[in-house]
Order: sequence, then structure tokens, then C-alpha cells
Amino acid sequence: MTVYWQVCTMKNSYQILGVFPNASIADIKDAYRKLSVIWHPDRNESPEAGHTFASISEAYSVLSDPRKRQELDEKISKGQVDDINEVVERVVDSYLDSLVQ
Repeated sequence: MTVYWQVCTMKNSYQILGVFPNASIADIKDAYRKLSVIWHPDRNESPEAGHTFASISEAYSVLSDPRKRQELDEKISKGQVDDINEVVERVVDSYLDSLVQ
């Protein structure tokens, strides 16, 4: 989960919550709950906690709404948003290549 979240430069809702595009609503809720406990400004005193919590909440609102999720999926398929699987595949391939050399 963390790898997906950290390696991508342009984050979409899937990347923010660290879930795959085929994640069930239960997986999405679970990821949201875990991240919101960590990043809620009342529990986390770091300066970026408020912004991070807002991003997590927005990502959850997109992925928990079937219409918004479908719109995001369409944008990803049209290349308007980075496809999380392709980005991670490139990063992993690059890392594995560096190990061979």
C-alpha cells in the first residue's frame, strides 16, 4: 500500500488511499479508516496532517460514490490521469534493473 502512495507523482484517489482500481468498497473503507486515524489533525501534530487528511477524505468521497468512481476510471482509461498500475510497474522494473547492474 505505501509503495503505491509514495512512488507516484500525480496522485489519483486510488493512490491516495493506497488501493488497487479493482478494490471493493470494503477495502476502500478499510484503507480510509486506517489512514484517517493516522492523519487526523486531532491525533497527528505534524504540519502536513491537515492537508493529508483532507486529501484522504476527498479520495474516499470519490471512491465511495459509484458515479464519481466511474468518472475517475474513465479519466484513467483515457490517459487524463496516471494509471496507477503502469506507474508502479515502471518503478518496479526500474528498481529490478538497477539490482541486476
